[in-house]
Order: sequence, then C-alpha cells, then structure tokens
Amino acid sequence: MKKLPISAIIASRNEGHLLEECLNSIQFCSEIIIIDLNSTDNTQEIAQSFDARIIRETNPALVEELHVKYCTAASNDWLLTYDPDEVVSEALAAEICELFERDIADSKSHVMAPIRYYFKNRMLKGTSWGGLKYRTFLVNRNRYTFSGKVHLGGAALGDWTALYIPYRGNNHIHHYWMQSWNQLLEKHCRYLEKEGEARFSAGERTNLLKIVKTPFTIFFKSFVKARGVKDGLTGFLLSLFRAWYFTTAQIRLLKYQNNRRK
Repeated sequence: MKKLPISAIIASRNEGHLLEECLNSIQFCSEIIIIDLNSTDNTQEIAQSFDARIIRETNPALVEELHVKYCTAASNDWLLTYDPDEVVSEALAAEICELFERDIADSKSHVMAPIRYYFKNRMLKGTSWGGLKYRTFLVNRNRYTFSGKVHLGGAALGDWTALYIPYRGNNHIHHYWMQSWNQLLEKHCRYLEKEGEARFSAGERTNLLKIVKTPFTIFFKSFVKARGVKDGLTGFLLSLFRAWYFTTAQIRLLKYQNNRRK
C-alpha cells in the first residue's frame, strides 16, 4: 500500500493484544508513533515490528492531553489520532488513499470518518454509542487545534472546515470499544476526574434541578431515542451506566463551579 504523508499517534497501555491488528490496518501512514504508557506486556515488541517510533510516557495523562503534548512531535502535518482498539476497514483505507492522491483533503482542516462501536466484540445496534457514528479521524495540525480536555476533542481554526466521508456500508472504523464491564467502569472513572473542569471550560453550567433530571433524561435518550432496546439487556445496562456517568459528571461540574466562586 502506498505511504501517505500521515503520522499516526497511538497511546497504548498494555494493549499489545490489540495493537497488531490495529497497526496492520493503517499501513497507509508513513509514520507511526506509539506513546507507551508504562506498558508491561508486549506493546513495545509489537510496535518495533512495525518500525513504529516509541515514546515512553510516565505521566498517566488522558489521551486528549497527549494529543496536545505530542502533535508537534510528528514528521507530517496530517495526523491520524487513533486508539489500539480501532481497526480501519480496507474500504476506508482505500478511500483515504484516494483522498490524498486526488488532493481532496488539501483544503480541509480535518476528516470525519464513519465508525461503529463494539461491546464485548458485538456490534452495538443502539444506545448512545451504537449505530452509525462519525468521529474526527485525520487532522491537519496547522488548521486544527486540540482542546486537551476530556471528551472535547478539538476544533478547526479560522474558516477551515471538515471533510465528511459518506458511509458506503463497509468504509468505517471498527471500534472494539469495551471488552468487559470492569474495563468500562475503570476507564470512565479516570475520565470523571477531569469532567468538571472540561465541562466548565466548554461553557457548561449546572444546578441541583438539572442534576436531578439528568439520569432520567440520559437514560431515555440512550435506551429509547437511541434504540438501546435493540441491544437487549446489554443496551439496558449501558443506558443505565450512561445515566450514572452523566449524573456524576454534573455533580463534578457543580463542585468545580462552586470552587471557582470561592
């Protein structure tokens, strides 16, 4: 496969069992940077077998913070922000190659790609995660800025705009999102540490009434509106989890608000 002027930035901690398939799917990138977060498994061996550049990171930062820290370390202006549990389909990889060969992305700040989420290796049909979604896949670091805040991603600079890749049935990212309930809880507990500040920075404000309403609103959106019912018991439990998470995030935001007033 032809190499494109794209640098992949992947943060990984003990995810060597996922890394090989992940890296195999992005062979169109001319540079691969693995940010190793104190892994004790075979992450480094897998990375070396793909001639990836390995950066040891001892600070257990969130991936959004790592994007800010290392976006200037890449050799290319185009960056692929990626997770070890993601696999690019062959059809999407071919489409990315075509975009660059025809200079279609040259006037854009970032590229949005279709993505489908899996829970325990089963594709989710509903819930707030399931069904067809889009996510920021490629960014040009001169036209796009990373927020550095949990779940806030980033934004185009100035008048630059995004390019959306139309979904054609097989040109998507397979996101093997969570393998267990323990993984889901552990990861989101880490996110919660930063939620108050992130939401406040995004201009969000809350109060006790909003907090009381949140679990009911979020559960309804995930299980009913987003058709979590299609995923049966898994969809029900994921919708409950999302309701708990958003309610706790609102509580963290209220605490952050109150501390800012002191």
